[in-house]
Amino acid sequence: MTCSIENIKKQSSINRSSVYFLLKKVKRVVIGLMLVICFSENGNGQLFINEKVNTPASENSFLKIISFESSSHVSQNLAPTLTCPVNSVICLAGTGTYTHNNTSFDATAVPDLGCLTPGPLVFSYTSTGFVSPATGTTLNGAVFSPGTTTITWTVTDPCNNTATCNFTVTVYPEFTTPGSHNIDPVTACSNYNPFPLTITGTSGGSGTYTYQWQLSLDNGTTWNDIAGETSNIYD
Repeated sequence: MTCSIENIKKQSSINRSSVYFLLKKVKRVVIGLMLVICFSENGNGQLFINEKVNTPASENSFLKIISFESSSHVSQNLAPTLTCPVNSVICLAGTGTYTHNNTSFDATAVPDLGCLTPGPLVFSYTSTGFVSPATGTTLNGAVFSPGTTTITWTVTDPCNNTATCNFTVTVYPEFTTPGSHNIDPVTACSNYNPFPLTITGTSGGSGTYTYQWQLSLDNGTTWNDIAGETSNIYD
């Protein structure tokens, strides 16, 4: 903003600055004072103050100084701060799809104080993957099929600032068939290294399995877990 005032006295930042009012007075007559303050903004969002003081010329005058503190602050108009849920893994049991029945998959946001236009934040999502509906304003009630779905949330404030974030929902089908492997006992001597376990015929689940090797000291009557041996390779 440009001030249409002549004889600008000074220009200074008003962030925590002191402004001095100059008053002059003749012995018997108080001379009038005109103080004009104009504000302008530079490219960095900082306000500046332009002052003009007009006082008629006089003699035998004295100076009175009045100072005050200013903490003026200019907030930048930024996008809201948007937070997405963490990535989720769902393992199905007894059903072919997963229905999300709460709002924990919905994003949350905090508006920026620089937006002075009144109005609510507006949320919407898009997706790639296996969710129905594929777009909307809430995932409460959304149905996920097996596979990995990426959800992208967008928030828009009344000043048309936007922010986005995304997360994934991975749904694994029910683990219905455990498969099989060679379960024949092996009589082994010290330092024997068993062959890796090979599982065949599995169905469902994530495809990542855990194992448990066992040891029998009574010719197979009882079996005990071997601590730490939970992969398909005995080490």
